[in-house]
Amino acid sequence: MNPLHDAYVQIMQLYKAWGLTPECISEICFSGKWTAVFGTGIQSGMAFTFTGEHDFYGEVDSMQFAKLQPFRGKRLTYLAEYLEEKADVFYFKALYLAVLNALSNPLNSEGMLKKRGFSFVQKNEFDFVRKDDFVTVVGAGGVVNKLRQYCKEVHISDMRPKSSLESLLIGEEILKGPERIVFHGPEENELLLVQSDIVFMTGCTLVNQTFFDLIPMIKKARIIGMFGPSSMLLPDFLFSLGVNYITTSRITKPKLMQDYLFDGFCGKKFEECMDNYAIVI
Repeated sequence: MNPLHDAYVQIMQLYKAWGLTPECISEICFSGKWTAVFGTGIQSGMAFTFTGEHDFYGEVDSMQFAKLQPFRGKRLTYLAEYLEEKADVFYFKALYLAVLNALSNPLNSEGMLKKRGFSFVQKNEFDFVRKDDFVTVVGAGGVVNKLRQYCKEVHISDMRPKSSLESLLIGEEILKGPERIVFHGPEENELLLVQSDIVFMTGCTLVNQTFFDLIPMIKKARIIGMFGPSSMLLPDFLFSLGVNYITTSRITKPKLMQDYLFDGFCGKKFEECMDNYAIVI
């Protein structure tokens, strides 16, 4: 069974409890690094697709998404249940998470999150990090620059080769950058996580489902965080598995987001389409 099935079950339970109804599908969009699904109202979500420099699972045949056109006009739940049966097809994993993220959207409004006991914190204020903390980030991403302002160094585990991430400055001295960042390959994950005081994982780990392998490796971290748009999944599910800090986004202007994804040269930015937030419990 798809390990995200329990998230789907929790979402449906909350829909029943709060009197919500799944919307019908308006559009499905595949656009480079992202897969997105749009409901007829606010229920829209997206997830990272491993393409380009992140192509670790084979080329994505975008026309496979075109075969899903008959789902247009049907409820998001129909597509979710169909994709659960296609868990062996990697790019459908991304779409499945995008559908769950779309269904999570109304449950992730500020009011709904507060009603369920979540507290909002100032996004990107990481004053909980101590200078001597061992900090690990799985997936080089947006939280790194903030984290390294507070600790001695940040250890980054990434599937890409170090040569694509490290910088080299050749002058009077030969220096490697970025400063106070140490890159590692995924084969070092357990060694890093078992000693980490703070761990942040990209939401991409939900797409390739390495999240479920990584969580048991974390033994003593007081902060386990998720970051990025793919992390807009129902936080109740993530927190039940040990996550206690999430910094992510919620699509609030789906038509603008759709335009951005379809025509990336039109000058729009993600920030114009989403509300960013950080929550703890």
